[in-house]
Amino acid sequence: MAHELKIKRRTWAENIEEFDISFANYQPSTAINNKPLRFKYTCTLLNFADTRKSEFWIAVDPQNGEALARLGADVNGINGSLGFMEFSQTSQGEYAASTLITEALDWLKSHGVLTVYGPMDFNSWFNYRFKLQNSDEGLSVNHPWEPGASEPYEQLFRSLGFTDSVKYSSYFFTLSDNSQWMEHITQLSVDYERAIGAGFKIRDISPHHTSEQDIRSIFEISNAAFAGQPMFEQIPFALFSAITLPALTQYNSAPSKICFDSHNRPIGFMFAFLLDDLIVYKSIAVLPEFQAMGIGNAMTLELCRFGMKHNITKCVGALIRSGNKSEMFGKSFEKTAKSSGKNDYILLSRSIR
Repeated sequence: MAHELKIKRRTWAENIEEFDISFANYQPSTAINNKPLRFKYTCTLLNFADTRKSEFWIAVDPQNGEALARLGADVNGINGSLGFMEFSQTSQGEYAASTLITEALDWLKSHGVLTVYGPMDFNSWFNYRFKLQNSDEGLSVNHPWEPGASEPYEQLFRSLGFTDSVKYSSYFFTLSDNSQWMEHITQLSVDYERAIGAGFKIRDISPHHTSEQDIRSIFEISNAAFAGQPMFEQIPFALFSAITLPALTQYNSAPSKICFDSHNRPIGFMFAFLLDDLIVYKSIAVLPEFQAMGIGNAMTLELCRFGMKHNITKCVGALIRSGNKSEMFGKSFEKTAKSSGKNDYILLSRSIR
């Protein structure tokens, strides 16, 4: 017997502000996200939704008024996304989530969408991807910088016709001692010396001296370097700044770097941070016209110097897209360091033609 549901839609709400608070507040007890940060993040994106063709749903138990699931959908030309999904881990919660996905797919199709990606909050600037189940017990912990373990969510998407679209991995390594950092520094030194000799300069990005100009530089470099990623689009600078500054301040981002050419033009950056005793190498980007010039390796050498200086022996190349050039760094420690395994992630998609 099907569960009865009451479906609330944002565009139908008499009081959108009230709907938004309910939507942002909803988080089942099984969720791993930091609730205050998640609430602020969701509210920020709901405000952004007012400039887009988006819809949001909440499924409620009509008997007791309890929220069972939430979901958002967004249109980007002939592509669409499903994200912001949360649901209670009960049969009624799963049914509610399935109902919302089905309704959202119909809504996307009615707006001319042919291919839907999920999970994805609007586009690849924001939260997306499922973390796959990993057999390595040592990596069972869910790190705050990665998508959480999501087996029920992934299974639900697959049951509704979603299949693999893009794969990602995080590569974990443990170095036996500081000499292994030196081996990598030696390997990267040719590109580093070539870049420095050509007039490129590398300096820190850290909250105590990060200016709006630095954030704008990172924004412009990202727009140029990541344009080929699935579901990438430009977003307003104010929104980018609102999500980037907390990322720089939430973690110890001392290993992060920005690179300038001989004319003091910002041409690349590397975002890396410390989490307890782990260096997380999160993202690296170089303007297209400066790629294949060793800039990425030069910034990576600085990361290795940081690890050696602070006697850090654990590192991870995080959330690297399969086939991306950064995958080489993710695997580059295999010859000198002990692998601690890897976590895998997936972005799913399905056609609704």
